[in-house]
Amino acid sequence: MSQSRYPKDYQAFLIRCWQEHSDDHPSQWRFATEEVGGNHEHKGFSNFEELKSYLLHKLSLSITIDLRKKVEDQNGE
Repeated sequence: MSQSRYPKDYQAFLIRCWQEHSDDHPSQWRFATEEVGGNHEHKGFSNFEELKSYLLHKLSLSITIDLRKKVEDQNGE
């Protein structure tokens, strides 16, 4: 198993943004992310709020895991 060259507290995302145009609807922004340096997970989003929620979740999940690990280390678990 290869080891990542990035520290565990580092997260990077490639974010793509584009507008979709339609004759019968106003143009809408679309978004896609790809994790960089990790598992290269791809996700698509139909609006900015979905993108923002996803990024906040990913970052808060990382913080939660990091804090849990620090507590376990302090407790000798």
